[in-house]
Amino acid sequence: MNPEVVADLHRLIEGDVTLWCRYFLRQDLHAQYGFRSTASYLHCLAEILLARRAPLPRPPVIPDSLLAALIARGAAGEPSFLDHVVRGLGSPEAKEGDDTEVESAVAHLLPLDLIRDTLRLRRRSAAELEAAKSNAFEQYLSYLDGLGLSRRSKNEGLRSICIVGFHRSVLGVGEDARRLTDVLLALGYRIELIDLSSAHFPVSGEAPVYDAFEVRRPTAPVLIFCMPLSEISRVWASIYPNISAGRHVIAYAPWELTRLPRGCDLILAACDEVWCSTSYQHEVYQAVAGAKARLVPFYVKAPDPERDAQVSELLAGKFNLLFAFDFNSRIERKNPLGLVDAFQRAFPRRQTDVQLVLKTINAEANPAAFELLIAAIGEDDRVVVLDGDLPPSAMAYLISESDVFVSLHRAEGFGRLLAEAMLLGTLVICTGHSGSRDFAKSDTALVVDHTLIPVAPEQYPLAAGHWAEPDLRHAASLMMQAYGDPTGGRVKREAARRFVASRFGLAPVAERIHAQIEAILPREPESRKC
Repeated sequence: MNPEVVADLHRLIEGDVTLWCRYFLRQDLHAQYGFRSTASYLHCLAEILLARRAPLPRPPVIPDSLLAALIARGAAGEPSFLDHVVRGLGSPEAKEGDDTEVESAVAHLLPLDLIRDTLRLRRRSAAELEAAKSNAFEQYLSYLDGLGLSRRSKNEGLRSICIVGFHRSVLGVGEDARRLTDVLLALGYRIELIDLSSAHFPVSGEAPVYDAFEVRRPTAPVLIFCMPLSEISRVWASIYPNISAGRHVIAYAPWELTRLPRGCDLILAACDEVWCSTSYQHEVYQAVAGAKARLVPFYVKAPDPERDAQVSELLAGKFNLLFAFDFNSRIERKNPLGLVDAFQRAFPRRQTDVQLVLKTINAEANPAAFELLIAAIGEDDRVVVLDGDLPPSAMAYLISESDVFVSLHRAEGFGRLLAEAMLLGTLVICTGHSGSRDFAKSDTALVVDHTLIPVAPEQYPLAAGHWAEPDLRHAASLMMQAYGDPTGGRVKREAARRFVASRFGLAPVAERIHAQIEAILPREPESRKC
């Protein structure tokens, strides 16, 4: 915490009679929240304002009703306490740099219906940078407004939730955190985001629109970890040991195998709930966590496709089968080697009107795995590896323009890209095992036969239980079936699009999440509302 900013806060408030009368002499606030003096009240306010800057050993839980009192404006639009603080510290008398520090702390304090006001606080040296971001941010706000899902009544008040994850990164769990944020904002909750992304992860093109919600430490009473259990334990052990203190903790933790690793029961014991995105994961978690395991599907949103010249040229004149994966997710699980084998069984080398496109990321970080893939491809120039990040609109274009999206995975916790492909109208061929079973069924996809085999320790981190070995001959026959009748999958494609939208669309997922959250956050008695 910057002591100069705290001192300026103290001078500002002590020197403003209006602020003193409106906030410091309110005995109801003192009684409700245990403030024994002006100094203790001031200290709490400073902690709230600087939450984005100062990670503390034990971050406090700030009651939503207190926060609501600080941001509430009068009936005639009189400035709130927060307005006074920001304007006062941003005055010419304030020390250089202090206004930037305080202004950067403002956005996370506001619910969505007030977040636009933070844009007017951006100025001075940060003005040009923020102007560059503001268009994307305004588009994001318009998108959320257009969802029309807000369930907050005027009497419901402010409700706060903190999401800890990797929302800035091009990762599956990063997408999980971003889409969960969308749903919660659309439902009217105040959101705090804590990002733990490594500098080595590719940065998502969507990352800037979430800047306004980022904090260094939480104040919300509910904490949702959007990450694997192993990452949660790492947070508790070395990054932020007391982050969960006094909070309701939810693990929204993906897992792909049929059993949880040894020791996970200790992690789950420290969680109040475990949200499972598929029935497969629910079965796995329920065996260890019991009633804590709740089936809460992911929200799946396919970006709008936008024509990309490079992609268009790549796909032109071919029957295209597409698979996309992250090398960091382990090729043993994603099984691109099996896919190449099945493709080459289905289409002999002399058949040149077909193409397998492997869209990958993080090949450079996994050179040994990349070399294995190149060796499996051999001299077959019909198999194209396209490594690197694509903008979401270009990736959506690649999926929508491909004839088939095919995944011979051995295990998936969910299978988000498969669901997105269905929303985009692309026929799906995939292994009939694990999380994707919730939407890849006989009437929505071409499902590949498989057998369950034990997972070897060297094949996957914390290996436990079994995964699938897809039948490559059956996969090859389904590829030939799709090739021989390119329009024959129309009925499956349409059924798949409808099913994913009805089960994993915004409205059904929001309804489920809203019910879960409202069961957690108790209503404050009328006597405690400010």
